[in-house]
Amino acid sequence: MGSFPACISPLHLPMKTDLWALAIVSLSVFFCPARGNAQDVLGGLPSLPSGFSEVPSTATPVSSPSRPGDQSFDASFGLSILSDSNVRQGNDRGGFPVESDLIISPTLSLNYLRTRSLWQLGGRAQVTRQLFQKSSDFNATNYSLGMFGGYQSTKLVTSFTSDLSSISGVNRLSGVFIEQFSYATGALARYHLSGKTSFLASWNQQNTESQSAGFGDISSTTLGASALWRATPLISLGPGLRYGIRSGDNRTGDFTVVGPTLRLDYDLASRVKLRSSLGYDFSESPATDDRTLVNWSLALDYSPSDLWGLGVTMVRDTQATFITGGGFDQTSSYGLTYRRKVRKAQVAFNLSYQVRDPQDSLRAVNGIRDSNFLSYGASLALPVFGDKANLSTNLTWREQTSQDDNFSWEGLQLGANLRWNF
Repeated sequence: MGSFPACISPLHLPMKTDLWALAIVSLSVFFCPARGNAQDVLGGLPSLPSGFSEVPSTATPVSSPSRPGDQSFDASFGLSILSDSNVRQGNDRGGFPVESDLIISPTLSLNYLRTRSLWQLGGRAQVTRQLFQKSSDFNATNYSLGMFGGYQSTKLVTSFTSDLSSISGVNRLSGVFIEQFSYATGALARYHLSGKTSFLASWNQQNTESQSAGFGDISSTTLGASALWRATPLISLGPGLRYGIRSGDNRTGDFTVVGPTLRLDYDLASRVKLRSSLGYDFSESPATDDRTLVNWSLALDYSPSDLWGLGVTMVRDTQATFITGGGFDQTSSYGLTYRRKVRKAQVAFNLSYQVRDPQDSLRAVNGIRDSNFLSYGASLALPVFGDKANLSTNLTWREQTSQDDNFSWEGLQLGANLRWNF
């Protein structure tokens, strides 16, 4: 049957599960053969941060049908309470004021999955109402809709994801409250040329429309192809090529990148999973001087036992900014998660660090774009009410340092989330 993705346990997902993670879990279960040491070649790589506050989600991974031809439907209702010591991301140096607030957010999630012998199809819908007890002007209803699917045969393995969402909040990339609508699609395919060689192709596209005055629309399209060689039963690697277009404010034109890549994947049963890609971009844009940039993407999951595990994510790429005036930023994001199972509960410690580096002459005008962001915290999740519900709590410290001191801030978040499955 060739090499198909290995299974991923829902316990290995971060608490902030999104549609892409749900799709990866479901497709990984679908493509998981009976024997071990399978290559998770369609495993997703991390993406750049959106800038919105990462409030823990009440979404639940879709459960896989027990047999081909089965289908499953999951629904859940969640209620979260979040205390934010700096809800407007302000400071005492002339920016927005430092204000604390309590946010109550009910959430309804629906998930569907159907599996046949050669294909799988699923969908998800989620709606969240955010109620700010003091800053009522921030009240909003956010939603997301998506579908995903996959197909496998002896020679070919494919998957796709599609997601549209409406989200609002104080975005640290803009420094103010904004509303956005986004649509994203992605596709992956691997064709086995022989027992040791294969061809991997990918396509990712995202459009983001700003609904708030003073901000522009941005889009990103990336095509990639790699020729992979299975060097050992655990390692696949090979050269490739990627081409991308980043679009923003019309005054800055498009930012194009093209260059060689090197992909390396490693699997050791369910204990170690590594997905990585390293590339060298030749860039071109009317708003910048032609230059060469390095991009990378890495996702590592190390789970030596059922009791603990370690996750590492790294990504660097270029994206357009939606701030008035346009421009392009190179963003580097790093994440580290340690999780520990204590009886029925799971404890996790998280650390993330992000660096933004403007690639155009507008950096002097938009000092917020030249910034560093640090976040670290801990969370606890456990089943309650006879395993019919899940309770989670989280404590997070966030700090941003910008070239423009008006956009530097720090704050503490303390939250709790109760989710019922029905």
